[in-house]
Amino acid sequence: MENKKAFFSIVIIGSVLFAFSRSGLSFQREGGYGGGGRSSGASSYSKKPAASRAVPRFPKYPKPAARSNGGNQQRPVVNHVPAHADSLGNRVTADHLSRVDFAHNRSESVMRNDPRVTDVVRVNRARFTNFYRPEFEHRIGIFNGFVSHYNGIIIAHPPFLDIWHHHYFFGGFYWGFHPIVDIDAYFYNPMVYWFYVGTFDDYYYRNWYRTEYDTYPELHKPFEYHGLYYPTENLKQLLFGVSAMTGEKQASFRTAISTFTRKLAQNMANGLGTRVRLSNGDIAVTHYEVINYDNAVDLEGIVNYKGQSYNFKGLIDLENPSESDVFVPATWDKNPTPEQLAKLDSLNAHISSLKGIPEPEVSTEPEPVMSAPPSGEVSADPAPNP
Repeated sequence: MENKKAFFSIVIIGSVLFAFSRSGLSFQREGGYGGGGRSSGASSYSKKPAASRAVPRFPKYPKPAARSNGGNQQRPVVNHVPAHADSLGNRVTADHLSRVDFAHNRSESVMRNDPRVTDVVRVNRARFTNFYRPEFEHRIGIFNGFVSHYNGIIIAHPPFLDIWHHHYFFGGFYWGFHPIVDIDAYFYNPMVYWFYVGTFDDYYYRNWYRTEYDTYPELHKPFEYHGLYYPTENLKQLLFGVSAMTGEKQASFRTAISTFTRKLAQNMANGLGTRVRLSNGDIAVTHYEVINYDNAVDLEGIVNYKGQSYNFKGLIDLENPSESDVFVPATWDKNPTPEQLAKLDSLNAHISSLKGIPEPEVSTEPEPVMSAPPSGEVSADPAPNP
């Protein structure tokens, strides 16, 4: 009897140990923290992410209705998609907010659960902490000084404010200032990562974009102006929304934001009549408006240049990225010139046409200038006189 009990005990213990050994091997193959070396089978460190995992595709846009043009042909209607103010003062559509939520979920379920992506993020968060974060923390005091100066002007309410406001130019701090220096906590999102990491990792981006990654070459290179934009809550939310656009729209955004940045520097150089060089954290986005189903984005904010603040308003055109434009006057705290108002009115008319609404009554506004050295800076010389 004793021998039978001993025999059955050995069988049970052996079965338990075998089960644990099987589960341990499985855990290692999936990239966990198993004690032994990696399996010779499929590994999370392979060149491409595992295609077998079910990953939801980026949400599609509703198809626009069609209307007759007088003949048998139908053409799309330019529908105005309603937008409303969010908690940060941005003007956003319901579609945009759903994409922001989609991106948050994808960052957690797809990116954070991949060990190799986690390693890439960890390394680049360390670089961010050493290189960008001290500069961004230092600039909070500078921007707060700008806010105090702006508030003083608003309280005094000189007559020139009404002129600017009549032409839909309110100044970047009109919308508040919401810094987020620990933006690196969101490096599992590829657009946030792209804005602040100057290196490129093929596996990281392929893990997010999957089949669309090979379709759009624009997704295969780092942002040439990385670190130039000061991290704000407004910018973070915008980038999350962009990261859940279709691959085509995301490729257009990358091209358009580079064009926008160069034009910002160039317009500043033209307005100031001197070479302008912008570097880490000099541009702060304080407000954005999504136009229709991601046809474009209206951006507003502040540029810090040599201890002075310059307000800007611009357009990221996702239908025609080369048509992206920006207005940044050399002076804001005085009456605008007719030339400034003319440029501002032109920009506002462009925005209105993309919204599918009548043109607003406008005037003029100033310009900015910028170009880009390889370190994430941008500079520009004034344009020669004709």
